[in-house]
Amino acid sequence: MLAINLDDPTVQLGVGSALVGGGDAEGPRLENSFGRYRTFLPLGAGGVATVRSCFDPHLGRQVAIKALHPHLQGRAAERARFVREARVMAQLEHPNIVPVHELGVADDGSVYFTMKRVRGVTLAQVLRLLGDGEPETTRHYTLPRLLDIFMHVCEAVTFAHSRGVVHRDLKPSNVLLGDFGEILVMDWGLAKILDTADPRAPADLGPDAASGAARSATATVDGAVSGTPVYMAPEQAAGRVSLISGQADVYSLGAILYEMLTLERMIPDESVEAALQAAISGPVVPPRRRQPERGIPRELDAICMKAVARDLPVRYPSAQALLDDLTAYLSGHSVSAYAGTPWHRVWKWCRRHRTWSSAAAAAIVMLAVASSSYLLARQIRYRTLLAAAELSRERGLELGREKRAVLAALSEIRRGSVGKTVSPEESALAGRLQALEQEDENRHQTSVMLYLQASPGLSRERVRDRLTEIHQERLAYALARPNFAEAGRILSLLRQWLGPQYERAAPELRQGLLAAQGRLLGDRKLSVVTEPAGVPVTLFEVREDRSGRVVPCNPRPLGVSPVTPCEVPLGSYLLTCDFADAAPVRYPLLIERSRDEHVAVRSPGAVPAGMVYVPAGPFYRGGDGSAQYRLHRHELPGFLIKEHEVTFAEFIAFWLADDGGRRRADYVARQHVRSEGHEVVELWDAAGAVRAPYRPELPVVGLEIEAAHAYCEWLGRRGRPVRLPTAAEWEKAARGVDGRRYPWGNAFDAGFALTAENDEGRARFSPSAPPGSFATDCSVYGVLDMAGNVREWTASRTEDGAPFYEVKGGSAQVTRRFVECAAGSEARFGLEDLGFRYVMPLDGAR
Repeated sequence: MLAINLDDPTVQLGVGSALVGGGDAEGPRLENSFGRYRTFLPLGAGGVATVRSCFDPHLGRQVAIKALHPHLQGRAAERARFVREARVMAQLEHPNIVPVHELGVADDGSVYFTMKRVRGVTLAQVLRLLGDGEPETTRHYTLPRLLDIFMHVCEAVTFAHSRGVVHRDLKPSNVLLGDFGEILVMDWGLAKILDTADPRAPADLGPDAASGAARSATATVDGAVSGTPVYMAPEQAAGRVSLISGQADVYSLGAILYEMLTLERMIPDESVEAALQAAISGPVVPPRRRQPERGIPRELDAICMKAVARDLPVRYPSAQALLDDLTAYLSGHSVSAYAGTPWHRVWKWCRRHRTWSSAAAAAIVMLAVASSSYLLARQIRYRTLLAAAELSRERGLELGREKRAVLAALSEIRRGSVGKTVSPEESALAGRLQALEQEDENRHQTSVMLYLQASPGLSRERVRDRLTEIHQERLAYALARPNFAEAGRILSLLRQWLGPQYERAAPELRQGLLAAQGRLLGDRKLSVVTEPAGVPVTLFEVREDRSGRVVPCNPRPLGVSPVTPCEVPLGSYLLTCDFADAAPVRYPLLIERSRDEHVAVRSPGAVPAGMVYVPAGPFYRGGDGSAQYRLHRHELPGFLIKEHEVTFAEFIAFWLADDGGRRRADYVARQHVRSEGHEVVELWDAAGAVRAPYRPELPVVGLEIEAAHAYCEWLGRRGRPVRLPTAAEWEKAARGVDGRRYPWGNAFDAGFALTAENDEGRARFSPSAPPGSFATDCSVYGVLDMAGNVREWTASRTEDGAPFYEVKGGSAQVTRRFVECAAGSEARFGLEDLGFRYVMPLDGAR
């Protein structure tokens, strides 16, 4: 441990002398040697002393000479501290501490000492230029270079601490950087000798300290609080002299490191009082947070924060410990101030063991290359599949647009033609549409398959969006077709594919899906008005029972007309209106996907006995069972139709009447007997007696259509006008409005009507049955025997101007093909299974 007693009485400072030795009676004396120095040039000045360069002719070299300011020469304390600085520096022989050559007194009595002349700049100047972004300084003083400088400073401080000396005023301006790489710690004037005390140091700041308070906080302050406030340790700033040790210098070193890392002072350059208070209790922002854009390493951040810790147990115990952590950091080892993650420690191990890590890296690279090659091949395959899928999807979208255009043109033609005769243009369009649909189906399957195969290389969202787009196009086409079964299947697929996203789909997509769902599943609005109003209205569901008949059930009173719009599910219904002046009106109703229903029901008034009211409105006519008409909506006014066919008794009454048939031979019903001579047999005699096997109560058959017209004309003269029904009127009276195949529903049962396939019925009734014998052969309006018993004349010709008339219904002699309501046959002459019934038009009824 260095033992220096600056108050040694054997040391005499005389004017014009230099210290040359000691041991004589008078003690060592300072022999005058100041006069030999030549050529003084100013180098710098501080608050205590000035530094000049001069030439030493004895050694023939330039030296630096430091002397107290003239106004401080008379102060014993300043002179003693100045001498102590020289002697401390002289005895700290270290490459990073400036060597002292001579201590003496000049001719004017001022104390001086000479030291090595180093040309360069201070660390403070370098940091200031770095903060300003000066290019040359930035290029030369990189972070590794600054850390090297800092480690040399730490080495100098560590050496001083080993000799029992604490600097107490470490700061960038006290670090000199020589032009040839020298790194020197300067200004040891506030150094503290750990095992001695300076009894001449004043107990308070004194006049000099007070004057220092007005100066910058980066200037050295003398007194009980000694040092530079912005670099001062908390215990030093608080004036707790007993706690000042080497850890105070560690704190100052940490403040210097902080400034190197951030290029900003750790404590702002304010007044002395503010700087001292900040040093004692102010917060310290970590360097990485202070300057995040500089990319300060985490280890250096942690080292710096540990060095400037306020609590002594947390701070590095010595400058050597700080130096050890920096050395560990630069050599790639872990540091005590920063634990780091396992990956961080592995990375550091790799940096230290480059051979092993290189081998491992090579293996990893080979594995990565192999994996990359595999992944690249997969990616190329995915991209190829994706390109094919995109191409197929684009073609599918083009096909969709083309399909819709062809469908629109085809629909326009079909709207203007309800007949089954197909024009060449329609045939061509239908063929084109079928080909497009087939190609689109193939494209659809191909696109879905390709997208699913490419899905491992794509995001699920992208695959979902593409497939959703494809299904949307197909859904729109299915609804336009319309093919509601296919639309329902596609909508179900979309629900399954989108999953939870179905309910959170984009607004446009969700709106389209909800609209499609509404067309497929949603309820419709039903409103009812009657003439007259105030009529109780009841709505029945129409469902198929176990026997296959469609029957009304589940009555739902709707109140008294007019009925405001109410929600009604899709399906077939029967509406009943209980008019006071007529029997209840049965109004069949079909609630479809495409429209709401506004129903207007008019009372038919008094309905003659044996007649059934068929209200005005649209119905579905034609279809698969018809040889002439496609299934289409057809509008008819209201009418009354005879409940069953005209009987022999009813027609013979006309034939016998003087104002009727007048026993005309051509109005007699005839039967062609199958024999070699094709014998014709009249079915009643001259007196009007019906010949067996026919009976008066059976439907009259074997009449020419002229006889049927004559009967209607005669009957009309006796009451309200009547006529033969048109084929459309007959079909509506038989099937209602929902397009059913048979009067009772859509399922065929041979026992429901008297046809050639009803063996039991034919055994009971021959050649026909009395009207109403088969209660199941009844339409929704209550019209009987529309499917079987006998076929019936209509007033409609098969073609305009043709001699043939449409014949509707079946008989005991024909099979089920003629039983369908849409089916028909043709006749020119009376046949033994061909009868008729009539209709009574309603003037103004709808």
